[in-house]
Amino acid sequence: RSLETFKLNLPFRFSFGHALAARSQSSNLIVKITLDNGVCGWGESVPREYVTGETVDEAESRVLLNYAPLLMD
Repeated sequence: RSLETFKLNLPFRFSFGHALAARSQSSNLIVKITLDNGVCGWGESVPREYVTGETVDEAESRVLLNYAPLLMD
């Protein structure tokens, strides 16, 4: 019945860093899918350019443009 995405920035209590990046927050993509019978499921992605090769915005676009049409058919 529906697919929704939410971009969420979660601050860390302490900043940390490593050879590839330094972080003080986590940028996550949350996906909510609701079926016709009202049952809903949630998923989370934590895209990182240096790990997954995509940003949160790119991951959201992929979900909405590539995956949502297949699921909502």
